[in-house]
Amino acid sequence: MSINNTQSNETIYTLATISQALECSSVPEVMTLRLENIIRVKTSEWKECLTEIGEACAVKWVINNTNKQPTNITAEEAKATGIKLCFSQEYSCHRWGTYESKVALRVVQKRTKKNKCPALLRVKGFFKTPEFYEFVVTKDHAEHTPGDMRSDICTLPLAKKYLHELAQQL
Repeated sequence: MSINNTQSNETIYTLATISQALECSSVPEVMTLRLENIIRVKTSEWKECLTEIGEACAVKWVINNTNKQPTNITAEEAKATGIKLCFSQEYSCHRWGTYESKVALRVVQKRTKKNKCPALLRVKGFFKTPEFYEFVVTKDHAEHTPGDMRSDICTLPLAKKYLHELAQQL
């Protein structure tokens, strides 16, 4: 373990092996990333791995902050200037934020899917290790369980003819 209590696995995952980095969640057939666990992903496949993680974990990760775009400086130039990161982005859970209706006379018809979920996934690339990027979930989901049909179904805009059928199934 490092000083900041982040656990690190030395394995560099690819699109074919990324599912091995995931754990089972409380929802059947939905996976999760363990909080503060560093997942190393092959640089050339990091976007595909992010998509695969999102699908397996029933979360759409939305760019929250781009700290640094990929640059063309060399590792030696970066070391000389003290730059460590060659790439960094933060992603929030799709249920992050709040929603307020802008229509004054309309009655609220359903709960919003926005519930201030603080879940945060950081993707970082370092000049000293250009062969992989690191994924770390630094904040966990709150106020919802990704993939839980009972909570998610209430936020989806469904045709009225299906609402009765779904209510009976739940």
